[in-house]
Amino acid sequence: MNLMQSTAREELPRRPPLSQCWRAALRPASLPKILLPIGVGVALALAGHAPHPISGILLVSLAGLLLQAAIVLLNDLADADADREHMLRHPSSLGPRVIPLGWLSPRAVGLAGSAALLAFAFFTQLREATGGAHSLGLLAVAAMLLPLLYSFPPARLNYRGGGELLETFGVGLLLPWLGWGYCGLPLGDYPLLWSLPALGLAASSALGSGLGHVAMDRHTGKRTLAVLLGPRRVARLALLLLGTVITGLSLFLHSRSDLPALQWAMALALPVFTLLPSVRMLVQSADMPARAHSTLADAVLKAFKLAQKQVLLLCWLALILLARVFG
Repeated sequence: MNLMQSTAREELPRRPPLSQCWRAALRPASLPKILLPIGVGVALALAGHAPHPISGILLVSLAGLLLQAAIVLLNDLADADADREHMLRHPSSLGPRVIPLGWLSPRAVGLAGSAALLAFAFFTQLREATGGAHSLGLLAVAAMLLPLLYSFPPARLNYRGGGELLETFGVGLLLPWLGWGYCGLPLGDYPLLWSLPALGLAASSALGSGLGHVAMDRHTGKRTLAVLLGPRRVARLALLLLGTVITGLSLFLHSRSDLPALQWAMALALPVFTLLPSVRMLVQSADMPARAHSTLADAVLKAFKLAQKQVLLLCWLALILLARVFG
């Protein structure tokens, strides 16, 4: 029984056209979490004089779209029961989930997610044979394991504990490495040192992602850090990581007087701009003073939501411009 049947008398969203159902299932607003880390690897590859930069950027963007689709669809399939209960108890704290609402069947979502994952694997193997790095297919296998280890038994790290660590590894290291390999550079030459800022931002994002529904996670048995340590401690740790990365970038860029002002400004603004929607929740969860999330902050967040697509485009532009930072 789906959520629509079990709560027929309650006001729930009517089923939209099929195309909008799939749009809700694919959640395009989550694309930056996949494409921006890949873009970090692309920027590093550009600085390393990649042999196939343009084709690499285009092809890895498509691969990122496929991987993002696989992750969100398979995660929704695995979490359907928890999401159903979540929407019944706290309907305003979770966006529309197509399986509990009865908009799409579990079979359709599972087939689409599996197809996207297999297409990502095939596409990456094809890229290895036509100009990508050697062993790029093995890296694709590691990326394919992310949603399986995160959401499905026997590992199911999102429930057993360790989901934040897996997300940090995937977003902060594996995806940038994938972007590097797609541009044709040897995987063994990837500059791991430059992954430290990406790992810090990924960890901050992973910690913050569980703060919005701690009570429900406790009820459904998820062992997230926010559940184990409390939301206030986790929020402050996430803010500390975010501040450390931004401070480190500032000091590094200040030491590079040869960089144009535009690159300096974009490098500093990039982590703040891309994580802006999370900052307000982190500040509130950390129980910071009320002035820290004032009306001005709300206005900035509203403007961000109105310009999401433009923001993503600007972030990609920033990553390309920042290639010289690492050269």
